[in-house]
Amino acid sequence: MLKPGSVRFILAIIVILFHITKMIFLGHFAVLCFFILSGYWITLMYENKYKKFEASQKVFYISRVWRLLPVFLLFNCLAFVFSYYYNPHLYDSISLLHWPIKGIYWFSNFFLLGFFNMSSQALVPAWSLDIELQFYLLYPFLLLSFKKTDYWILSVFIIVALILSVHYPTTIISKTLIYYLFYFLIGMMIYLKNFSFSRKIETVFTCIFIFAVIINYIIPDLRKITVTNNATDYNRYLNECLPILLIPFISNSVKNKSSKLDRVLGDMSFVLYLCHWALIIPYNYYIKGLTVIHRVPYSLLYLIITFIVSYLIYKFYDKPIDNLRKKWVESHEIKKNREKMDTELNMLAKR
Repeated sequence: MLKPGSVRFILAIIVILFHITKMIFLGHFAVLCFFILSGYWITLMYENKYKKFEASQKVFYISRVWRLLPVFLLFNCLAFVFSYYYNPHLYDSISLLHWPIKGIYWFSNFFLLGFFNMSSQALVPAWSLDIELQFYLLYPFLLLSFKKTDYWILSVFIIVALILSVHYPTTIISKTLIYYLFYFLIGMMIYLKNFSFSRKIETVFTCIFIFAVIINYIIPDLRKITVTNNATDYNRYLNECLPILLIPFISNSVKNKSSKLDRVLGDMSFVLYLCHWALIIPYNYYIKGLTVIHRVPYSLLYLIITFIVSYLIYKFYDKPIDNLRKKWVESHEIKKNREKMDTELNMLAKR
């Protein structure tokens, strides 16, 4: 049984393979699974850690932004540098922007909010971080609302998601949390309702998922609108439905005890997810015009470099910064405990 960190790491690899080969059409599916996992882990942390603080929302917001921005800014800058040498068309499109759009553009490239709505992006996969940040900002309100209701709220969002998916697939709504909130809510429900599935149910739904993927490879007409051309409505709907089949698998995986290696893989998946796109910019430049066979050595070299660079940045940049974040959060917990102890001592002294 896969552990939670390994699941996140595999999802990051799926995204990479989706971007460097046409044979994998599950890139969007992997990101939506990330959203489900995010809903679960954020709820777990909020309930078990952040609620202990007097200024819980303040600590929560600072901690979450602290977790996202340093890695995002590093790879976004790197992506802009590589784009300068290998994809100058990006700068041409930016220069055509008018104020205040250009001001909004640079704001989103520093603070993430609105990033998904920008037409010219250097670090394309960071669109999901924009959605994540929107989720963090609304999370305390969502949690309060979710606790006061029952399963009907999830049913409402299923209906809303379907309506938005069918009628507004390319509008601004599709680039906001509203469109993806359903997946985060699934993750929240897995924790709050303590979802647990039997091994049999997990196996059945996982087999259905595998079967659904395989038939899209073996049936020519389906392969044309998934593998050959993944920019189709069918492919988008398929990627949005497949995560639902893996709910039992995801729900059971997060309850597996994580090892030290598994935690490293889970934490590194965030770096890997962003790093691969920064490095794919020069990669795409050098493979331009090559056949699939001739691309293989370049692809292997790209994957090796991506994994090495991701690990080094995780170990010497992301991890130290994240350790500082965790110490800062813990300092507020210690402060809260001291204040509670002082209050109790004062009450005893007055007796």
